[in-house]
Amino acid sequence: MSSLAQLRDPDALSAFISTLVSFNSDLQARASNLNGTWGELLTAWRDPQAQRFIAAWDEAYPIIERYLASSEDYVNYLRGVLADVRAYGE
Repeated sequence: MSSLAQLRDPDALSAFISTLVSFNSDLQARASNLNGTWGELLTAWRDPQAQRFIAAWDEAYPIIERYLASSEDYVNYLRGVLADVRAYGE
């Protein structure tokens, strides 16, 4: 019940959830797209900086994937809180 007591604006939470879901969807699509284009990039860009960029991406991509996986849990939690608040208010 502590989540219910702490939530003062269900509409703001609902808007945040929508924004987060949209952001996550966009991030997932763009990261996957970028991840799939390295072959093309390496044929067009052949200098040491390209290799550094790819190395940095190889470090960042798994972090993005972990964020997206854990974010689903947060979204589900927030949806549950919102449903509880709305049910409590009825």
